[in-house]
Amino acid sequence: STTLSFKLYKPENVQFTVYNVQSQIVYTIEEWRERGEQQLQWNADGLPAGMYFYRLMAGDRIASGKIVVRD
Repeated sequence: STTLSFKLYKPENVQFTVYNVQSQIVYTIEEWRERGEQQLQWNADGLPAGMYFYRLMAGDRIASGKIVVRD
C-alpha cells in the first residue's frame, strides 16, 4: 500500500484516480475532505506488479505521479 499526504486550505471535494500503463482506471475514489493535513491510502492488492500513475485533484489543483507495485 501507499500513503499520499497533502494539505487542503479549505474544505473541498478530492478525487484520487490510479491508472495502469494502458491508461485504464484501476481505482478511483471521490470524497469530501475538511481543511488541513490529509492522508490518503491506496492498497494495490489484487493488481499485478508494474508501473501505475495517479492523479489527485482538489478544487482547481492537480497533482500526479508514479507508483511502482512490486511482488
